[in-house]
This record gives sequence, structure tokens and C-alpha cells, in this order.
Amino acid sequence: MPLNLTAGWRCHFDTAGDSVALDEEQLPGACRGWLTVESYVALHTEEWGATLFCPDAPLVMPGDFHFGPPLKSVPRPANPLLLAWPLNNYWNTNFPLSQPGLIRLRYGLRTHGPFDASEAGRQAAAFANPILAHPLFCGNDGETPRA
Repeated sequence: MPLNLTAGWRCHFDTAGDSVALDEEQLPGACRGWLTVESYVALHTEEWGATLFCPDAPLVMPGDFHFGPPLKSVPRPANPLLLAWPLNNYWNTNFPLSQPGLIRLRYGLRTHGPFDASEAGRQAAAFANPILAHPLFCGNDGETPRA
């Protein structure tokens, strides 16, 4: 999806229980063309941004399609794309070449003001673990609940 952000936007994603800034907090030589996130990726400026929650399919590409030679840093043009990959068998790993049956994946998108890693982590956890509610019905006496 395209995002209306100015050039020089920033990106944060979570991995191993921590928020990481794309490029500046990654290890030298780490992949920048695509990311495997724990539960979210956020593209943002100082004023606003968007966070994608993806607990079921953690492969994302921030900014644009990045195929080709490895990137030393991700370009930051205006109006970046936030790309989520539900399945990938490009390297014939992780997923079979043919996927039988129905696959259900959840994605959530939140737009927001300034990025807050704690808030993104809290909302990602809430999205990944929704409240399960079961209605109760009253019995014949109108007062005794029954499931």
C-alpha cells in the first residue's frame, strides 16, 4: 500500500522483543531488502505514520520492491510503499511451491501521530491476541445465566 509520507521517512519493526530502527540499528550486512518482523512494521515521519500489524505473516518490504543486489541502506523517497508478503517461495524455502487449501492471515493497519515503540508493541500484542467473548443467555427464570 502507498503511504503519503515525505522523503526521509523512518521505519521501525519489532524483532526478538525489541523495536529496531531500519538501517541505523541493524547489524552491518543484515538484509535490508525485506524484513522478518515479530508482529509489526511502522513507516513514519516525526509527525505521523502508519503501523502494519502482521502476526501471521511476518515478511515485509519497507519503501518499495527491493529485488536485486543487497542494499546497504533502504532509499527513503516520498510516498513509500509498505509491502506485506503473505507467502514467499522465491528461494523454495519456508513455503511449498503449491499451497493447498484455505489460508487465513490477519493484518491490521493503524495510522497515528508520532511513532511510539511502546504503544506499537502494546497494540501489536492486542491485535495478535484478541479478546474472546462468549455470550451468556438467561435461563427460564430470567436470572440464571447459562452458556
